[in-house]
Amino acid sequence: MLASRSGLEEKHEAEIASLKNQLEQSVAARTQLQEESNARLAKAQASFDRELEALKSSQNASNEERYNQLQEQFEDFRKCSATAELDARQKIEDLSRQLLLAEGLNTDLTTKCSGLEQRETNCQLEVKSLHKRV
Repeated sequence: MLASRSGLEEKHEAEIASLKNQLEQSVAARTQLQEESNARLAKAQASFDRELEALKSSQNASNEERYNQLQEQFEDFRKCSATAELDARQKIEDLSRQLLLAEGLNTDLTTKCSGLEQRETNCQLEVKSLHKRV
């Protein structure tokens, strides 16, 4: 019985040793999987960070390019607007001068017409006077 007990103890100790060995292997495998998983996660995070930075850089470049385009359009509009305003002022000045000339001409013509009407009236009076004499 002692021999069978001793055999059982050895068998249990062998099973315990085998289970401890399996546990150590499982712990080592789990540790290795965690390390691999952490390495993959770190690699994925680094890749994500690079992609994100590239997207931000691309977006910033795109935004800067768009801003520069809009700035150029604004400057072009401002120049065109200033040119159009200058042209409009020049036309207003030209039209004002033409209006003053036309008003002056109108005044002269009105004065001449009045003089001619007066001369016509005088001529008609003279014609009547001559008719009376005849």
